[in-house]
Amino acid sequence: GLVVGSGTTVELTVSGSKISNFSGNGIVFAGNSTKSAVSGFTISSNVNNGMRFDKAGSAQADFTGTVISQNTIIGNNGFGVEFSAPVRGLQFVDNVIGAKGSVNPWGFVSGGSNTHGIVIGPGDYYGTSISRNEISFNRRDGIFAPGGVTSLSITKNSLSNNSGQGIELFTGDFTGTVI
Repeated sequence: GLVVGSGTTVELTVSGSKISNFSGNGIVFAGNSTKSAVSGFTISSNVNNGMRFDKAGSAQADFTGTVISQNTIIGNNGFGVEFSAPVRGLQFVDNVIGAKGSVNPWGFVSGGSNTHGIVIGPGDYYGTSISRNEISFNRRDGIFAPGGVTSLSITKNSLSNNSGQGIELFTGDFTGTVI
């Protein structure tokens, strides 16, 4: 897939572009990436996650001014999107995460669902918003946050037809998180 190194700003906005069929993740942000944009992509059929956000060393990753929007993230074997560590300042809006897919004669689904739609690792997400996304047909939860997530805005999303919960906040401190 594509790895965006810490401290790198990218503008990936060619509508109709695809990132698919990689043996790892589709896109990995490996730390800070301010004022970046990823828009109009189909990110599908990757062995791991569609998108993954990691931190830079021991510090919270800074994504101030970064917008991830209007992408279709479907059919990844892992999660649609994983925040493995907290990020701040990211706007994750107007994306489609998961789709119905097709079922073969043996009951296996391809081309649609992810394991979880979005997985949010524990920590403080000050200034980060996950909003106006369509999150559906994932094999487990639409949004799963184990271990406490603070200061995150999760609003105006459409969650339907996920096999687990629409949103599951599991153990820990969720102070300042708005749903």
